[in-house]
Amino acid sequence: MKTKTKLFVAALLISSFATVASGPALLPEFSPNSEQFIAKRRSHDPFKLKYPAVLSRSNSSAGAGGDVQDGGLFVNVGVFLPSSSFMNPFYGFLPKLFKFGYDAEFGHYFKLLKVSKFSVGVRLTWLSAGYTSYSDINTVNCLYASPIRVGAQGMYAINEKMAVNLFYQLGANYTIILSDGKNYSYLGLTHEIGGGFQWRIFNIGLGYRLGNLKNIHNSNGSAKDDFSWSTNNFRIYLGLKF
Repeated sequence: MKTKTKLFVAALLISSFATVASGPALLPEFSPNSEQFIAKRRSHDPFKLKYPAVLSRSNSSAGAGGDVQDGGLFVNVGVFLPSSSFMNPFYGFLPKLFKFGYDAEFGHYFKLLKVSKFSVGVRLTWLSAGYTSYSDINTVNCLYASPIRVGAQGMYAINEKMAVNLFYQLGANYTIILSDGKNYSYLGLTHEIGGGFQWRIFNIGLGYRLGNLKNIHNSNGSAKDDFSWSTNNFRIYLGLKF
């Protein structure tokens, strides 16, 4: 009887050792650090299963230059170079009066249509304003404001970070001349054609503005004249688009 008991205990011990010995061969499959476990976990990644189409669309649009063509707010500052006729109806008999000036604008570009790397939209400037002056016997100051300028803009994306554009705008222009304590006001419709280069949110551009104004008020009580007061000028600007 004792012999049978000893044999039974020995069998149990051998069986236990065999189970322990076979255990490590199974552990790597279920270990969090094993290659098999990591591969299974990745294959069941809920993010990849749920959002692959979204990720694919995002990557393809960025590669096509979609971001740089998007609409947004723009803010530009720069200098402008008045022509010889700028606010000078007697430019054929008088020398050029205004040398250069400073201006700024802010507005919004609304993209309407995009085909591959080309896009078109509406360029809406909420406000454009500037200042220039010259000195003769007195200092003559010239200020202008042009609210709500609207027009079209076309854009071509060189890559996902760079693009070039062409635009045309028109809008009302109010200009006031200040000299020797008196002021003279002018109003009319002006146009601009221009273009620019954009890199990420930074842009640089140029434009030519043209149009004629009419004298609408003189603070000294003198009669309004019948001249056409030219606003022709060339501008260069730097800016940001958000």
